[in-house]
Amino acid sequence: MNAMSSGHDARETAHASRGDEAQTTVLRAIAQVRAGAVREERARIARELHDDVLQLLAGVAMQLKALRGEEQREGRAGERLEALHALIVNEQHRLRRLVESLERPAAPGSCEGGDLDARLASLAGRLAREWMIEVSVRSMLARALPEKLEPDLLHIVSEGVANAARHGGASHLRVDVRADDGVLRIIIADDGTGFPFRGYYDGCDLCREALGPRSLSARVGALGGRLGIHSTGEGARVEIRIPLAPRRPVADAEDHPRI
Repeated sequence: MNAMSSGHDARETAHASRGDEAQTTVLRAIAQVRAGAVREERARIARELHDDVLQLLAGVAMQLKALRGEEQREGRAGERLEALHALIVNEQHRLRRLVESLERPAAPGSCEGGDLDARLASLAGRLAREWMIEVSVRSMLARALPEKLEPDLLHIVSEGVANAARHGGASHLRVDVRADDGVLRIIIADDGTGFPFRGYYDGCDLCREALGPRSLSARVGALGGRLGIHSTGEGARVEIRIPLAPRRPVADAEDHPRI
């Protein structure tokens, strides 16, 4: 009888042990998922701040530097200063909306409002004011993009334009957006000085040679896309392809001076 009882107790102990191990495994998996979600959210916030606040401040700083020279030459800077003030106030509102969106997540299926073509046109106008350049956007989208992809498209355009204006000295930019064969295609062409390399480099070349804009490459790579650059002394052409259906992220390029 004692032997039977001991065997039963041993089986119960083994079963309990397996149950504890399974529970530990589940808890560990939940912790890893949570940690991954936190990392993704931190990366998203960093990209938001880089694309919006930091780029606007860089544009304002550039304009203030130009105003210093104008003031010395002509003594007239009031109108430009008023425009810069309006940009800063607008960015304050944008940053406040970002903070509010983090505190109160949007309901599933919600959107910022307005169609994508209108938001692209609005973005082009804002970037033109921020960087004092001409920005034209041509959208050839036959149908709506996946909702989660639209904010990334807007950030990609914003960063591409800011790079060309800030580092390439461009004065005119053209942005073409279209989707076909299950791929979103974005082309950002400028009339600046190009990148510190000449010719065409695809994503693999850029990664291997540690060339190209790191932040933009990282965003495109996180979406499973590819980035290619054709650079000349008369301007650059950034070509981006992003699958409309999610794919595994690809490696991104390293640091580059033009970021």
